[in-house]
Amino acid sequence: MDSVENRSLVQLEVVLTRRNTFGPLHLLPAVQASYGPESFISEGDNYSRDYALIPSGLLSEPELIIMEQDK
Repeated sequence: MDSVENRSLVQLEVVLTRRNTFGPLHLLPAVQASYGPESFISEGDNYSRDYALIPSGLLSEPELIIMEQDK
C-alpha cells in the first residue's frame, strides 16, 4: 500500500447494543426475528441453562481504505 503523506490519528469508536447485558440471555436460538416478554421465560424447548450470547464488538481488524477525491 502506498504511504499517506499527511498522516493523522484515526479514532474508532465501537458502539454496542445492550443485548448481551440485559438479555434475553437464555433463549435458543440466540438470534430471533423479534423479542418480547415470551423471550424471557425460563422453561421449555427454547430455554438454555447456559448463556446464549450473540457475537458483538469489534470482531475483526478494521481496514482503512483511503480514496482520492476526483478534482
